[in-house]
Amino acid sequence: MGILKYVFPRGFLTDLFSGVFTVISTVVFVGVFAMCSLTFTSKVQASDFYTDAGLTANIIKVHETTYRPVTARAKLGYIIAPQYSIETHIATNVYKDEKEAQQYKVRNVTSLFLRYGTPAHRKFRAFMAAGYSYATLDITNASGNFYEDHKGFSYAFGFEENLDTFKNISFTLEYAGYIDDNSAKFSLSGISAGFRAPLF
Repeated sequence: MGILKYVFPRGFLTDLFSGVFTVISTVVFVGVFAMCSLTFTSKVQASDFYTDAGLTANIIKVHETTYRPVTARAKLGYIIAPQYSIETHIATNVYKDEKEAQQYKVRNVTSLFLRYGTPAHRKFRAFMAAGYSYATLDITNASGNFYEDHKGFSYAFGFEENLDTFKNISFTLEYAGYIDDNSAKFSLSGISAGFRAPLF
């Protein structure tokens, strides 16, 4: 354990386990809720649900300062038509960033997207999405600790690659612009990598 404290920043492992546990718990809860919904809605097919879990390297710009915290994120999607789906994204803190005696942590980000995916070409598929996000930041500085909320229009784009070893699992790479508030000189975006699979 003595080596770990030199490899990872203080509190990194605690934040990592806490963030991953929160995301997994959320996915399980949503999955159980979706299964219950299927019981009462015969028109909804179980195969139309999918999930995606991974990590996001966030970029927070506040005035002239840039912070780069990391979050664990999960998606739950439902295919509403060929190539179209509705997705909800949930993310929570894994690693906080500190600059100029001020610490920024993404407490949570919740988003709702309408997504369009191109037809698959060999193993690849591109996608783009538009929606709305709500984010809560945990900020610590000389004045103390406080929370700050932001919300706004969001967009995302990326690609998926089907894995040869696991036919139903895809590797995903995505850029998302969650919030861009010019009046507050604040923006939140992120690059994420993860794996997508059918929920059932």
